[in-house]
Amino acid sequence: MDCDVDGFTSAAIIYQYIKSFAPSQEIDYWLHEHKQHGLEDHITNILNCDTHYSLVILPDSSSNDYEYHEQLKEIGTKCLILDHHDIEADTKISDNACIINNQLSKRYLNKDLTGAGVTWQFCRGYDEIAGISYSKNLIDLAALGVCGDMGSVLNLENRYIMLTGFNYVTDYFFLSAIRKQVYSITGKTIAPDKEIMEALTPIKVAFYIVPMMNAMIRIGTMEEKERLF
Repeated sequence: MDCDVDGFTSAAIIYQYIKSFAPSQEIDYWLHEHKQHGLEDHITNILNCDTHYSLVILPDSSSNDYEYHEQLKEIGTKCLILDHHDIEADTKISDNACIINNQLSKRYLNKDLTGAGVTWQFCRGYDEIAGISYSKNLIDLAALGVCGDMGSVLNLENRYIMLTGFNYVTDYFFLSAIRKQVYSITGKTIAPDKEIMEALTPIKVAFYIVPMMNAMIRIGTMEEKERLF
């Protein structure tokens, strides 16, 4: 994942989504200690791990990690990339990696969709194929991620995700952070949840929620990052 709110929410979306329909599924995850991206600081751990992973999911990262995708191919581990970053002109695409990236498709017109949005839309697509409906419960995290990465609100898809997500906040951490910022959001020291949510906007999330999370992700200890995730 990327080391920011969009990266953390992207990872949280896919983690919680899998746990929704497969609660007994074992999922390992790695957080970056510094400002790394994708597999660059974890590839050695995966290659040398006693556990064999059949699949590595890389939300909000790794579109340009051809070399690492090929290394995972050697141990029989496939890669699923859910990303929105531009792919460099000289980047090769490994046949060991399924890359879902809105920047690659001429048919997907929204180039301002962020990693959390791509990840959430992937979950929506899986819902349709599998005949389930778990992604709807994660749209608040998608909204937080899109807002955190400054996805344009002029785009109707981004606007829908943010406005719908901020009207349907169920994630415990996100809701707690909103309540902590009640004065900044409403101008009152105390307000009921209904009033707080009615006053919540993308700008207020960007100013009063996102910076706290980014600060923790960038300079927090590994223990604090674990608690946040």
